[in-house]
Amino acid sequence: MAQPLNFKDLFLRMLVIFLTSLVVLFLTRENSFDLQFKIRKKQETFNQLLIIEVANNDSIEDVLKTLKSKGVENIYLSHFLEDDSAEAITPYIVSEKVSNYLSIDLPPDGDGLTRRVKFLNDNHPKAGQKPLTINYRGPENSFSTINYYDLAASGMDLKDKVVVVKSTKPINYYTTPVGLLSEAEIVATLLDNQFANRFIPPKSFIAPIIILFALMLITTLFLIYLPSTLALISTVVLGITYLSLSLWTFDTFSFWTPLLAPIIQFTLTFLLISNYKFVLNEKTRWSLERESVFFNQVEEMKTNFLSLFSHDLKTPLAKIIGIVDTLKSKIDDPEIHSELDKIHQSSLELDKYIKKILKMSQIQSKSISLNKEPTDLNQLIDQAVQQNLHLAQSKGIQIQKKTTPLFMVDIDPSLVKEVIINFLENAITYSPKNSQVTVISDEVEDFIKVSVIDEGNGIPKNIQENIWEKSFRFDKEKSGYGLGLFLSRYVIHLHGGQVFLNSRENSGSEFGFLIPLSEENNNETS
Repeated sequence: MAQPLNFKDLFLRMLVIFLTSLVVLFLTRENSFDLQFKIRKKQETFNQLLIIEVANNDSIEDVLKTLKSKGVENIYLSHFLEDDSAEAITPYIVSEKVSNYLSIDLPPDGDGLTRRVKFLNDNHPKAGQKPLTINYRGPENSFSTINYYDLAASGMDLKDKVVVVKSTKPINYYTTPVGLLSEAEIVATLLDNQFANRFIPPKSFIAPIIILFALMLITTLFLIYLPSTLALISTVVLGITYLSLSLWTFDTFSFWTPLLAPIIQFTLTFLLISNYKFVLNEKTRWSLERESVFFNQVEEMKTNFLSLFSHDLKTPLAKIIGIVDTLKSKIDDPEIHSELDKIHQSSLELDKYIKKILKMSQIQSKSISLNKEPTDLNQLIDQAVQQNLHLAQSKGIQIQKKTTPLFMVDIDPSLVKEVIINFLENAITYSPKNSQVTVISDEVEDFIKVSVIDEGNGIPKNIQENIWEKSFRFDKEKSGYGLGLFLSRYVIHLHGGQVFLNSRENSGSEFGFLIPLSEENNNETS
């Protein structure tokens, strides 16, 4: 029995998990992109962008003239002279058509890291907007860089290139989420973001909150309804899948989803919900143990009651049978004699049921034992047939024996005889009038096989597995308590054998058992 979910406790745990993840999301809002930048590899950069290193300030004019002569129209030059008073980077563009300053403000965040940029000059398309979040492409040296002298020797085609001129000994460095970057590399990153439209769009916290709630819900369902090992594997797979998708969407579409908050949420969910399930399982175990003790006590009381009740009935029932036999011998009136026969027959049936109940009590109390002795099973078959002959004749049923001479086998003759009698009684009871019941004995390998075949309506396949269960009755209109086949199976199992049933609807049934000839086979069967 599964313990019902304590929804109040579960809700409180989920509330703690969700609020904790929201607090982490809020506390990391300033540096929310840092983890993505650190985890991912160096990214693709704008292929027309090139950084050219120049040795000193004196040659800058020559460099600019050379680049212009090679058809370079977009040249960005960062500060080559230290200017402590400058509050903003002011690289300028040299072009045949345009000659103006590109003024950029890089205000550091509270922790000193540079994450955003603001364009100051009025003619820039993004001027006047809120600071844009920089999409860093990687650590230092992520952009194609070449020395000016090597460039002159290489004969590289520079037409349509966007060039950033960099000093080999940069004056300004900026602390970024990917490490220290020179002023020229910052400018190159901004140009890459501008030309390739890679600035990170303003983030909304609505989508991350929905994502966190969905992840918590899915993980909770995994942990509650799946087995422990499978729940752990599913949670790990879900976490890895989410982190991979988060990094992929950030790299591909610059769309941000949180990383740190879900990692903490996965861990917290696993700890709190696993503990919740453990407490639930402990309650279930204790509840089952209490129920088991209670049911054992009830079963013991029921068994004792049935045993005492049945035992106390045997004496007065024996007196009734004796009195009826005496009256039958003294009274000649046919009508009274017929009524006495009915009383006698009913008493015998009641005596048979009482014996079965007593036998059931012995089984449940495990006090039944075998009194084995060498026995000829064919003799037991003859006795069982003789005992059921009157019942068969009352329905015009013929009992045919097909017995094979057998070895003596060590069995409890009284118990096995009861099994054969029970099979015969059932076959006669469920067979139509004027039909035939066949009893067969044979030796099959190292076993003795006994089977009883009738010509009844057969047993549907869907209930054949249940036919051996206690108190199961195939036909509710027939008399009986559904104990015969259950006791028969138990007796045969005690002998190390097995029972079997072959039946098809409208084709009759075959009930039988196999008993091993030797103790060695008995052990193997057991």
